Amino acid sequence: MKCPKCGIEGGGKFCQECGTKLSPKAKVVLCPGKDDSGNSCKTEISSEQKFCKNCGHPVDLDWFWSGKCEKCGATCPEWQNRCATCSTAQTSGNRVGYD
Repeated sequence: MKCPKCGIEGGGKFCQECGTKLSPKAKVVLCPGKDDSGNSCKTEISSEQKFCKNCGHPVDLDWFWSGKCEKCGATCPEWQNRCATCSTAQTSGNRVGYD
C-alpha cells in the first residue's frame, strides 16, 4: 500500500516512514453489533461508514484489517476470535486485505 503523505510503499496500519495512518484494506465486514431483538446484526458495513445502518453500532477501522485462518485459509477480521468459515480459534497475526 502506498502512503498518501510520503509515497513510500509498505504494509500495516501506519506508514513505516512518516507514521501516517493508512487506509484499511477490506472493503466490507459484517457488523458485530446486536439488532433490536438482541440477535447478532451481521449487516455488511464499509470503512466509509461511521455507524451501522441496521443497528447503529459505531464502526471501528481496526475491523477492516484481516488475518488468515491457519486451518482453512479463509480471510477473517483480526478482532474475531474464531474463523467465520470453520470456527477454528484464530492465532494468525498476518495482515492481509480483501482485494
